[in-house]
Parts: sequence; C-alpha cells; structure tokens
Amino acid sequence: MIPRTLRQHYEHVYVYVHVYICMCTLRQHYELRYQTVGNVTMVSSLRSSGIRLFMPQASSRGNLLPTEEYTQALARTKLWFTSTEHAAAGASPNGNTVTTRYFEIMMSGRSLTLCDRSPQSYEHLGIVEGVHAAMFNSTAEFYGQVMYYTRPENERERMRMVASARQLALARHTWGHRARTFEEMLRGALTRAGRKEDGSALKIEHIEAQPRADNHNVVKYGYS
Repeated sequence: MIPRTLRQHYEHVYVYVHVYICMCTLRQHYELRYQTVGNVTMVSSLRSSGIRLFMPQASSRGNLLPTEEYTQALARTKLWFTSTEHAAAGASPNGNTVTTRYFEIMMSGRSLTLCDRSPQSYEHLGIVEGVHAAMFNSTAEFYGQVMYYTRPENERERMRMVASARQLALARHTWGHRARTFEEMLRGALTRAGRKEDGSALKIEHIEAQPRADNHNVVKYGYS
C-alpha cells in the first residue's frame, strides 16, 4: 500500500510509464502504446484540456524509475497507462503477456489502470473491464477514457474501481501467490519426470519479495 504520507493529493491525472528510446522496438511489441506515445497531436490535445501528464524519459539508469520515485508517482497519479506485450509478429489470439506493472498499479490503492483491451489475456487473471481497469482499443478511445475518468463527477466511480483492483490483487496476485504457483509447477514437473512427490523434492526456503534498486522484485527459492 502507498505510504500514508503520500496519500494527500494528486499531482498528475495520467502517466506514461516511460518513453522508450527505440520506437521501432516499441512498435513491434506494444502497438497501441506506440500509437499513443507517438501521437503528438493527441498528447498536445490532452495537455490543452488541462490533463497533467507525467512522461519520464529514459535515463542512464535505463527505462525504470527508482523504487521510491515510482511509488511516489503511483500515489500522486489518477490514471496509469500500461499495456500487454506481444511478439514482434503481432498480437496473439491466445493472449499476450501481462507484466507485473499491472499488479503494481492495482495494488497501489490510488491509481486506476488504463490498458489495452485484451480479454483473452485478462480472463484467467480475473481482471474485468469497468470493474478493475479502464480499457481501450484505439487512440480515440484512449483519449475518451482519459477525459472521462479525470472528470470530478466520475471520481467516485474511478475510486470504486481502484478499490476493487486492489482487493483482486491482494486476493490473487501477490508475490506469495506467484511463489506457490511456481512451487506447484515444479512439483508437477518432478512428478512427471518420475520423481516421488514426498515433500523432499522441493523445499521452499522462504517466499518473500526482495525489492531492488532497479524497481524489480526477486522471490527466493531453494530446492533439491
């Protein structure tokens, strides 16, 4: 949860997670993100409408914000844009990669996830449009969602979705949940390989998220 000292007010109403240096790579893996980041007219129109944008540029540290700065940005932002990742060949009909960014936003209890519409990617995660996140499939729809959820009369609806998203993340998407899933997968693989599943095949030392300076988390395991 966002520290209490950071819950006072919102400084931004919308965030690009980061602006990539290589637009070619961005277009290959995040087509809709490319369309929005690269749409100068749309960005200018949002700013002209009073939308305060937070668009941190890539730096010598790479494209990741330091953990403290990232946490503060989440606490002070109403909408946070992220999207699924797909292979360079294009979007997959079976779903695309949902990164940990989704769950970090959902866990914040402050910022609403604004993402591309990809039901096949979200269904097994329990993420429902209009309940846990605002979604779009075009630049025009993206613009409309930003304008809608930044209106004062829609703030209660936005916060209701933010609260639902946090509840879902706590119930199903913590690092502890992922560690247990990983353990189950390893046990299944060992069983299929013919090893006896008696509890000694895999020993979990601890299930604990270890934050690092580069804003990633590590979960440590031990197995034999």
